[in-house]
Amino acid sequence: MKSPTTAKEAPTINNLKRIREEYPLTVCELADLAGVSHNTVWRLEAGRTGARPATVRKLARALKVRPKDLALPPFGKAVRNGRARHRDDG
Repeated sequence: MKSPTTAKEAPTINNLKRIREEYPLTVCELADLAGVSHNTVWRLEAGRTGARPATVRKLARALKVRPKDLALPPFGKAVRNGRARHRDDG
């Protein structure tokens, strides 16, 4: 039996809230699209837990971004609808 992933072991997804709000989607709307609970999305955005790889993939698919785009530093590139752009491009 697998042990639960702890926040220290799981990757953080720094850009989840920023990318979600660009669409714009609510926490509940993203949770429904990704097939995860709204509590999971909230906890990830608040940094209260790390994300399991399967959860990162589900969220990335729902937001139409690559999984690694969710973990880029806050001042990295934002990707939306498959088109990368720099944050300061406006």
